[in-house]
Amino acid sequence: MSSLIGRTIGQYQITEVLGKGGMATVYKGYQSSVGRSVAIKVLPPHPGLDARFIERFELEAKTIGQLQNPHILPLYDYGRTEDDILYLVMAFIDSGTLGDEIERGPMSLERIEYLVRQIASALDYAHRRGVIHRDIKPGNILIDSDGNALLADFGIVKMLSNTATGITGTAVLGTPAYMSPEQAHGVEIDARADIYALGIMVYEMLTGAQPFKADTPMQLILRHVNDAVPDLRAVKSDLPSQINDVVQKALAKDPNDRYGSVIEFAEALTNAIHNRDESREVARKAMPLERTNTANDPTSVLDPPTIAAATMPRPLVDQTGNTTQPQTVIIRERTNVFAILAGFAVVALAIVVVAVVLVNNLNNPATVAPTEIAENTDIPEEPTTVSTEAPTPIPTVNLGRVRFGNASGLGDTLSLSAQNLRPATGGDVYAAWLYNTDTEEQLPIGELRTDASGFGVLAYTSDEGLMLPALYNAILITEEETMGDTPLGEVVYSASVPIEVSNALRSIFVEDPQSICVNDGTECASLLVAAKTEAATAETHSGLAAGSSSVGGMATHAEHTINILRGTLEDLNGDERPENPGRQFGVYAALDLMEEALRSALAADPGNSTLQTNAESLRVCLINSRQRADQIIALETNLLNAETVESVADDAAEASEMAARLTTGYDLNQNGTIEPFEGECGLDQIADYGIEFGNLVLREGGLDAQ
Repeated sequence: MSSLIGRTIGQYQITEVLGKGGMATVYKGYQSSVGRSVAIKVLPPHPGLDARFIERFELEAKTIGQLQNPHILPLYDYGRTEDDILYLVMAFIDSGTLGDEIERGPMSLERIEYLVRQIASALDYAHRRGVIHRDIKPGNILIDSDGNALLADFGIVKMLSNTATGITGTAVLGTPAYMSPEQAHGVEIDARADIYALGIMVYEMLTGAQPFKADTPMQLILRHVNDAVPDLRAVKSDLPSQINDVVQKALAKDPNDRYGSVIEFAEALTNAIHNRDESREVARKAMPLERTNTANDPTSVLDPPTIAAATMPRPLVDQTGNTTQPQTVIIRERTNVFAILAGFAVVALAIVVVAVVLVNNLNNPATVAPTEIAENTDIPEEPTTVSTEAPTPIPTVNLGRVRFGNASGLGDTLSLSAQNLRPATGGDVYAAWLYNTDTEEQLPIGELRTDASGFGVLAYTSDEGLMLPALYNAILITEEETMGDTPLGEVVYSASVPIEVSNALRSIFVEDPQSICVNDGTECASLLVAAKTEAATAETHSGLAAGSSSVGGMATHAEHTINILRGTLEDLNGDERPENPGRQFGVYAALDLMEEALRSALAADPGNSTLQTNAESLRVCLINSRQRADQIIALETNLLNAETVESVADDAAEASEMAARLTTGYDLNQNGTIEPFEGECGLDQIADYGIEFGNLVLREGGLDAQ
C-alpha cells in the first residue's frame, strides 16, 4: 500500500507518518471540522477482503468502542474508504509510552505499583466484559501528560487474526517477548494470557530488561514455553523476595498456576512492595481497584456491552505508532478464522461451535472452544502392542498442535500443546512418542500431563541435536501405567504427515545425494547448504563486478556471477574463456530440487489443507529466492557489454544488493523481522520457517483415523 500522506480519509486529512509495524501504519491527521489533530491507524490491505470480513471488522470496532474506562484508550471513529482501506481514528497523543520510561532504566517500586494498578484496573474492566487484549506490551501503554497509564490497541490483534484467510498461512498474532505459552501454542486463550504479559512488563519495569532474549522470534517463543523465569534477585539483589514470588506466579507456564485475575495480581504486588498495612492502605487509596461482580474466575464475564446499530461513542484518545518497542508479529499457525466473538459469553460459544462444524466439514483444521469428548470405554486393559486402531474416532476435531523449532540445532526441539483431552484412565499416564511410519522407529519424548480441562503442554529437545521432523513424521499418545522405553498401551491420540514430508525435510535440511557431494559422493550437503554455498560465491563476484574500475573486469565478474547462479560454464563476455568459480552446481539446481521435494510431499496428501498451509512458508521463500536470482542475472547481463563502467553503475550496485538479499532476505514492511512473506524471506529464512512443514495436528484415535 502506497503512502497516504496528503490524502483525505473520511473527514481526516493525513499529514505525516507516525509509525509503522507489522500490524498497521499510524498516520497523523487533521480534523478540520473541530480543528484538532488525530491519529489514524490504517490496517494493512487484505486480498481476502469481503463483505463478511468488513462486517466482522465493524462489529469488533463497535465492541471495542464500548470499552469506557479512564485507563483505556477507546476508538474515536472507524471506517472504510472506497478503495477498501480500513482505518481506526483516535485522538493524537505524543507524550510517550511506558516503553520510553523503561528505556531510561529500572523504575521505582512506587511508580511501578501506581502504573500496574491502573493497567490492572483497565484490563479487569475489559476482561469482565469478555474482551482480552492479546498484545500487552510497553508500546501499547501510553503515558499521558499527568503520568497516568492509558492502555491502547485493544482489539487490533483480534481484528487482524480474523483475516487469517487473507494473510499467507497465518492467524495467531502477538508479540513474542510478551506472549504466554498457551498463546504461542495457538490454543484458545482467556484473561490469564494478559496476566502473563503484564507479568513480563513488571519484570521489565523492575530490571530494565526482559526475562528472555533470543536471536529469532521463534527461539524467543520457545524460551517462553520451555525456560524457567530468571530469579529477579539475581538481576536486582535489593528486591524483596516477596516481589520475586509474585512475578514468578504471574509468569507460571500453566495458566491455572497464575493469579485468577489481574486485580489479584495487582493486590499481591502491592502487598509485596509494602511491609506495613498502613502504607498499603495509602497505595490503595491513591489508586483504588474497585470491582463489581467480583469473581476470580478468569473465564467469568459480565454481559457484553450493548452495541448501537448506527453510531460509535465519541471517546477519549489514541496511541501514537511508537516503533521503538517490539513489534507485534505473526506466528505461523492456523486457528479458527470464524472465532471473532471469543469471550462474549453464550453468543461467542455458539458462534465458535458453529464455526468448528463448518470448518471441519471443509477439512480445514480449527482451534475450537473447549468441548466435552465422551470417554471411550472400549480401550483394552492390557494391550501389548502399539495399535493404530482408533477407539470411537473423531478425526476432524483438532485437539492440539505439535510445532518443531530450533534450540541448539535446526529442528531439534518440539512443543506439543493439547486441549480438551479426556482424563487418562485410572492411574495411567499419557505417554508421547515420535514415530516414523515407514521404518516404525519410535522415540519417547515424555509424559503429557493435563489439567482438569484437558489442557497440557510438553516440550522436548534432542540431546544429539537431531532434526526431528526429518526423522519422524508422526506422534503417538498412549495410555501407560508408567512411561517406558517402548509404548505398550493403546494409541488414544495421534498426529501424522506423509512420510514424504520427512523425506523432503531431510533432503532440504540434512543431506541429499543430488547435492554437492565430496569423498566420492559419500558425503553430501543438504540442498539448502548447496544453495547458500553457491549464493555466497555469487554474492562475492557480484560485489567484485560492482567495484570494478574497468568494463573488462566488470564483464568478467558478471560472467562469473551468472554462471554460478545457473550452474553453467558458458562464455558470456566473449573472451573465449568460460569460467565458473563456484561448485558448478548452481542456485537454480538447488531451488529446483527443493521445489520438487516439496511438490512430491504435497502430492502424497493433496487434499490436506493443513499440510498446504504448513508448506506455505517454505514455498514463499523458495519463490522469493528464485525471483531474486532472476533479477540478479538480468542486471548482470547488462554489465557484460557495457561501454563504460559509469553507464551501468546503478545496475551493478542493484545487482550486488540483490545478491546479498538472495541469502539474507529483506525486511520489506520495515517491522524489524524478515518474515515468510512475498518479497521478504530469502535462503536464510528457509531454515527459520521451513521446518513448519513438519508440524502436526493432534486428533483422537490412532493413525488409521487420521
